[in-house]
Amino acid sequence: MDEALKFHEKAIRNALAHKDSTHYAKALGEIAQIHVAHGEYDIALRMLTRDIAISRKIGDEGNTMYASMQMAKVYLWKNDFESAKSYLTEVYAYLNSKKYLADCALRFAELIEEIDTKERTVENALKILRKVNGLQPFLSATDGELMLKYINLEIQKDEFAYQLRMEKSNRRIEVHRNIVLSLFAFCLLVCLVLVFFRVAGMLKNQKFHYKKRILSLQSDKDSSEKELEKTYNSLVAYQNYLDEKNKQIVRLEAEIKYMVSTSPGGGPEMEKLLTSHLMTKENWQSFKEMFIKGNYEAYSAVLNEFPEISEAALRIELVQKLGFTNAETARILGITVDAVKKSKQRLRKKHPC
Repeated sequence: MDEALKFHEKAIRNALAHKDSTHYAKALGEIAQIHVAHGEYDIALRMLTRDIAISRKIGDEGNTMYASMQMAKVYLWKNDFESAKSYLTEVYAYLNSKKYLADCALRFAELIEEIDTKERTVENALKILRKVNGLQPFLSATDGELMLKYINLEIQKDEFAYQLRMEKSNRRIEVHRNIVLSLFAFCLLVCLVLVFFRVAGMLKNQKFHYKKRILSLQSDKDSSEKELEKTYNSLVAYQNYLDEKNKQIVRLEAEIKYMVSTSPGGGPEMEKLLTSHLMTKENWQSFKEMFIKGNYEAYSAVLNEFPEISEAALRIELVQKLGFTNAETARILGITVDAVKKSKQRLRKKHPC
């Protein structure tokens, strides 16, 4: 006893020196067990009372529970059932608060019930004491083991809950992303539809103005031809007709150039209208007859000057006799200015004055 007591008293001194309340309280409990073994119950109770007070102060529930169990055992040795019941109730409260110690809590509840129901004799006190002693090693063994299992179970539950939260979070993110993508796709579709209708409207409007312009130019052409028909026997009228036709060709060429620059591939109807302005074989015969009838002297002069003149060259010479320039002549006949110049050069070279 002396050696064990000295050892624990030394442990108390070391704990006090280092202000270690936990080891100080446990050392008091160990000294109390030594006094219990020697039947010194009152000293043991004082030690355990201090042990419980310190353990409660520092919040050490486990040591409080063990010290309370020792207190209950001491009171059972003293045949003090009420005090023993009081401390066993505290032990039960602690065990019942721990899910992993539910089985132990149930056994201590049975002990408390046994104190209440059985006759409070020394024999019964010893029976209950033996049961408490029998539970203590089981409690010591299962407390750590079950605590570990419980902690592992709680960790698994936390991990599962975390994974579930992450899955829900990812699902929400996916839903939000799908909503954003859907809204973006919808807005893009709306924009494309608006652009389509705008472009379609512009093309329709452009086509309308194009057709309107074609009709206007065709109307000008028809008006010129009708005007010529009214004064068919006049070379001057034909000259005016060709002059107006030349102006219309200039406008048509400008329109075609604009259509090609603004709408690639556009203007086929204007090209067709432009071709209709050119002097055809029928037009040439009518013009030739009108020229001979209106100015035979000039016609004869051309033939006398160029007796071997071709029909193509004759067209150029007669048109220019009406005062048209090389460019105007080229437009009316549908040839290039160079072709007009070369034709005139060949004639002068072949028939020099």
